[in-house]
This record gives sequence, structure tokens and C-alpha cells, in this order.
Amino acid sequence: MGTVVCPKELSPHATTEPFDLNARVCENPADTAITFVAAAGTLMIALTLSRPLTVDISTANLTLGYPLIFQYVHKLMGVIAPNIPIAGLPLRSVNLHPIGVASWVGMFATALNLLPGGQLDGGHIVYALWPKVHRYISWLVVGILVYLGRHYMGWWFWAFLVAAMNIITWRQRQAPDFPDLPGSRYGLALVGLALLVLTLTLVPFAGSI
Repeated sequence: MGTVVCPKELSPHATTEPFDLNARVCENPADTAITFVAAAGTLMIALTLSRPLTVDISTANLTLGYPLIFQYVHKLMGVIAPNIPIAGLPLRSVNLHPIGVASWVGMFATALNLLPGGQLDGGHIVYALWPKVHRYISWLVVGILVYLGRHYMGWWFWAFLVAAMNIITWRQRQAPDFPDLPGSRYGLALVGLALLVLTLTLVPFAGSI
């Protein structure tokens, strides 16, 4: 997860450091895109190996909620490989292969780390882009997570965690507005936003939770 950034002295490159030292985003969008395409390819393999749910499994009390990337890849598989067993089934009727479960866990962890608040990597990106509004956005994220907790209680833990980060770093010095971020960093921020949208699951677990 993200690291705490509390510089005692602000360097001339303070606005870029959250990207370069802490956000841990690849050095250029091409690398990030290649990594994500590789993950999507692994997911395609996992869906190919997955099978329809049996009657016994489908009555389980706990089911996974799927992010957009799972839905898009599943629809793509239905187009390019219509003969696979799960091609015409909704994801909720699929017995996901263990590789797919690992992909789900990895993408959910990615989404959590890209939440735009506190000292998470998403918060570092916001801090680099708009340091003066970082705290306000972080508290907005807390409010959104509290609301989402009505549908999945686990979000309340993350609301508490981000709130704790906000309190601990309340006196953190703000990065100067200059020098401005280079254009490449804004491209990386858009990549991070796209990854958050594609990997976030608003209700990760349905059923008994």
C-alpha cells in the first residue's frame, strides 16, 4: 500500500516526488498499459478454464462482485471464443478458476491502493496534482466509503483507515505549486484513474457479508 509522505524540507521537485517515489506507477504509460494488458490476458486464460456453476455451488451464501474489467473481458471472450462453456453465462453463474480468483484479489487490491485519499497511492497522485485540496478530497473519500458501507461493511474499515491517515498527517506541509508537473505525469494520473474505474468493485462480496 502507499507510504507516508511527510517531508521535513520541500525539495524543488516536491510536486513530482509523490509520483516518482511513492505512487509506484510505472515510469511511462506504455509500461503501465503493457502490465495491465498482461493481467487482462491472464484473466482471459482464467475464464477459459472456468466452468458453469453446479446447483450445489450456486446455492453458496457468498458470491463475488466483479469489477468492470471482468465484465469487459468476459464479453470479449464471448465474441472471440463463443464455444467456451461460460460464454453465454452471466458471471454470477460462473465457477471461477483459481487463477481467476487470484486475478480478482490482485485487481481489488489495486483498486484499494488507488483510492484517492490519505497516504494510499491514489492519494499521492491527488497530492501531486492538487496539493492544496488533497485533504478535502481525502475526507470526501471517507464520506463516500461510509456511504458504501451500507452495502458492504468492509468499506467502513477503509473509511476508518483513510480517516486515521488524514488525522495523522493533518500538519503535513503542502507541496509548492511550482514547478508544475510535466505533462507526462498528467497522463499517468489518467492511467491511474482508468485503472481505478476498471478494477473497483463497489460490493466485493454479496450474500452473507
